[in-house]
Amino acid sequence: MVKLAHSTEDYLVREAKTTEYAETGILTYQGFDHHLQGSPAPSPERAALLLDAELRARTGTVLVLEHRRSSQLVGTASLLPSDSPLARQAVSGEVELRFLAVLGHARGSGLGAKLLEHSAALAASSGAKYLVLDTAVDNVRAQALYVRFGFVRQLDRERPRPVHLVQLVVYTLDLAPYRLG
Repeated sequence: MVKLAHSTEDYLVREAKTTEYAETGILTYQGFDHHLQGSPAPSPERAALLLDAELRARTGTVLVLEHRRSSQLVGTASLLPSDSPLARQAVSGEVELRFLAVLGHARGSGLGAKLLEHSAALAASSGAKYLVLDTAVDNVRAQALYVRFGFVRQLDRERPRPVHLVQLVVYTLDLAPYRLG
């Protein structure tokens, strides 16, 4: 697919509508590039989780990134409180960011950062002190985005996982700059 020229101002971040959950699930799956030939297929459990935006919405907030003129959804992220069964890292006082995904043709113009900005503001407005996330140890592109955005790696929170599972790195973002007053 040809990369589209766009500006972050051409996009709106908003909460997903219930009628968009199926589309948002597919967007999440494709945003992780699992649909591409040669990409490793996720486990059936992981695929079901990526596709189930409705479940994520029941336990948190599902955001979408929508092109203002075409209404096409090109990105998504899920915010989960620490008591959500889908949160892997969040503890009291934190909100967890999971399933941040932008479709391949829309990457490279700051749209991931736009989702991060909105996520941080929303998490801060909920009273959270930190936004936490994890990502695969070999996902260096995402890690570079998180570091540019101000996330700090938390080595003390990283735990070994079974060999058949990808190792995760953990990052937090101090939400003090996002809180009003």
